[in-house]
Amino acid sequence: FFDTNWYGPAIRGLMHKDADAEDSFRLTEMIVSYASRPHDRPYFLWAHYMDPHAPYTPPEGYYAPADRICRNKFNQFNRGRRLANLRLYLGECRYLDDLMGQILPYLISDRRTIVIITGDHGEEF
Repeated sequence: FFDTNWYGPAIRGLMHKDADAEDSFRLTEMIVSYASRPHDRPYFLWAHYMDPHAPYTPPEGYYAPADRICRNKFNQFNRGRRLANLRLYLGECRYLDDLMGQILPYLISDRRTIVIITGDHGEEF
């Protein structure tokens, strides 16, 4: 990936438990940069996004102002915040959908490309 080993320096800093929306944005920029350049031979591109995972911290515009305090002081075990956490989680899902929308045009421009999007698990709301 990006001329490194599969877990090379280009993504190592983005693969951690405290990843946030800015990390996902930067990863998307790197993918678009890589996928948009000419390739002389087939390549395999793998990306791992930490959104949507707890703590749910979607960027501005992806959550309601009323949920700001739950976003800024996230507590996934507080039952009273269950609905707010669900809305924050869904905000992260929408954000990730928008990021995928930025990447896909570059990937599908070559008709030989196969795109697979998968998830590791769902959240239990």
